Amino acid sequence: MVKHLEAPGGYTLTNFEATQIEGTGFDDKAAFKGVITFGADMLYSRSLMYRDLIASVVNDQENFENVCWGIKLIDDADPDYQSATVRDFSIDKLCQLLNAGDITIIKSKEGIPVVMKGNEVLSIPVSLSHHEEWVGYSFKLKDL
Repeated sequence: MVKHLEAPGGYTLTNFEATQIEGTGFDDKAAFKGVITFGADMLYSRSLMYRDLIASVVNDQENFENVCWGIKLIDDADPDYQSATVRDFSIDKLCQLLNAGDITIIKSKEGIPVVMKGNEVLSIPVSLSHHEEWVGYSFKLKDL
């Protein structure tokens, strides 16, 4: 249940003016802030809203400073292409931030994305999404 939703001051709905955007945290973005309860758990959200799309990231902490995210406009809505593109998009950012080249994302037995460095499972929670011509990722690093 959404307990609280706060619009950014002076917010005006605009078009998505880029082919992709990426960021860490949301302090420099006009993001909607939300508080959600799910059973006994309290979660926090940040949402970027454009005429073309809404992208939301949910965190178990109110602080999003270590949350990395990206949104990308693609030219093919084929599900296999979307899946491959969002993985490549997020892996590129992970490789850059971790200064590593052997990063992959696989699915666990339960279907959850898992970040791997070589044969080692990294404890980096990652979320991948795609819909029509949009792909997006978010992940949380312990230290940036």
